[in-house]
Amino acid sequence: MKLRELEPDYSRNLPFGIRWYVDRKAKHKFFATDQERQKWKTKFQRDLLKHGANSLKVDPHRLKRWERADAIIGDADPVEVAEFWIRNRRTAQSKVTWNALEK
Repeated sequence: MKLRELEPDYSRNLPFGIRWYVDRKAKHKFFATDQERQKWKTKFQRDLLKHGANSLKVDPHRLKRWERADAIIGDADPVEVAEFWIRNRRTAQSKVTWNALEK
């Protein structure tokens, strides 16, 4: 994957940019200094080698939701949490329904 460093645009707050493409769509990131851009570029290339290009195709909104869920469940296995929720969801819903009907 090619990372193209953009010419500095000093009219911007973050003048140093970099561009790359994922599924034929341009992605951009901007930095305050060239040093920050180079640091990010090095880390990005290292992560790309480690995880592969498919790691760039993760939906960022889904990733944020996953990180939020991970913070909530802590060390618990997310698959076990999901299976537990599916198993117990019906009983919890039926209890609420019966309690509402009794009143």
